[in-house]
Amino acid sequence: MPKPLRCDSKLLEKDLSGQVVIVTGANSGCGLETSRQLVKQGATVILACRNKEKGEEAAKDVGGVFLAPLDLGSLEVVREFVKAFEAYSDRLDVLVNNAGIMACPYGKTKDNFEMQIGCNHLAHFLLMRLLTPLLIKTAETTGKPSRFVALSSVAASETSMGGGVPSIDFDDLLWETRTYNESVAYGQSKLANYLHPLGAS
Repeated sequence: MPKPLRCDSKLLEKDLSGQVVIVTGANSGCGLETSRQLVKQGATVILACRNKEKGEEAAKDVGGVFLAPLDLGSLEVVREFVKAFEAYSDRLDVLVNNAGIMACPYGKTKDNFEMQIGCNHLAHFLLMRLLTPLLIKTAETTGKPSRFVALSSVAASETSMGGGVPSIDFDDLLWETRTYNESVAYGQSKLANYLHPLGAS
C-alpha cells in the first residue's frame, strides 16, 4: 500500500495567532477538523455553515466563531454572509472553500443552477471573488501572503465528456439537454474546484 502523503508536521505547530480564517462546511468532516486544527494553532476561525444551530454547536466545540448562515444554494445568502463578515473583521488571511454536496439527485439552486455545480463551484466562486479585495488588503497590510484553498476530489480526474481527458461540458453545464448523471455532475463540479485556484493564481 502506498505511503499516505502528509504535510510537514512542523506546519501543524506554526503559530497562527492574529490570523483570521474562513472555513466553509465547517460543522462536520474535513471542515470541522480543519477548523479545530487552525484554532489549536491560534487562528480566529469563522465557521461558515448552512445550518445555524449546527454551525453554532461546531463553533462552540472547536472554539471558533459562527457569524451567519452560509447557504451555497443561494447567491443572495453568499452576499449576506460576506457583509456579515466584513462587519466583523477588516482582515482575512485564509479562505478555505471546503463545503460541498455529492452525487445527489437532480435539483436546482435558488438561482436555477444545477445543484452540484451551483453549490460546489459557482457559490464558492462568488464567495472568493467578493472576499478577494480583503485577502489582497490583508496581504499588503501584514506583508505576508494571504491564502485561498479550494478542496477538490479524485472524482475530478474521472470526469470526461468522451475524449479521455477530464473536462466540463460548458455547452450543457446545467444539464438542460443531457440525461442527468449525478456522478458526472459531481465530477464536473470538483474539476471546476480544481481549476478555480489555478485560474485565480
